[in-house]
Amino acid sequence: MENFHRYFNRIFCINLDRRPDKWLDSLEEFKKWGIVNFQRVPAYDGKDLNKNDYKIKTSEAGLILTNIDILKSSIENEFERILILEDDFYLTGEFRMIDNLISQVPEDWDLLYFGGNHNSHKGFPEPIKLNENLVKVHHTFATHAVAVNGKFFKEMIDKISSVSSPLDVMLTDLQKSHNAYCFSPSVAKQRAGYSDIQMRDMDYHRWIK
Repeated sequence: MENFHRYFNRIFCINLDRRPDKWLDSLEEFKKWGIVNFQRVPAYDGKDLNKNDYKIKTSEAGLILTNIDILKSSIENEFERILILEDDFYLTGEFRMIDNLISQVPEDWDLLYFGGNHNSHKGFPEPIKLNENLVKVHHTFATHAVAVNGKFFKEMIDKISSVSSPLDVMLTDLQKSHNAYCFSPSVAKQRAGYSDIQMRDMDYHRWIK
């Protein structure tokens, strides 16, 4: 855990200006685990976007636009690896082994999920198990904690700039043709509560493994 900060040039945490409560929760989580190289990113607020400009919810579009800004900024800063968090994330006890876990990730990774919903409950095949701690994913939802490799920044921007589907859905297309991995069991999960993206109370615990 003491080496965590050298893995990522920056840890971005997405937060709506009107949700200071979620930012305080995120700060508590950072403090709990001794994480210091983080940056708050004000999210595009779906309430300020024109719903006629998008085929998806403006709240979903806002998340995509925020991710695009993060990726473009990371290219400008010549970052090699970043971690993008959403403000409902929390780290599990598995994080205590993060140095060992990251050492098991293949060097060819494009996307690295710290946790995700693999959709096996909907009949999709389970991810490919690589070892006791890591799987290769092909239909994994959730973007509350996803690392992106610098070599993949531009391709991810090109894909999600269509703003044609929710972010996690578009990323499943990239998972199928690229090297996307996920820690298993999850290192990061999502707090239950009101989701400003889904615009209702959500509890993802039964899906994020």
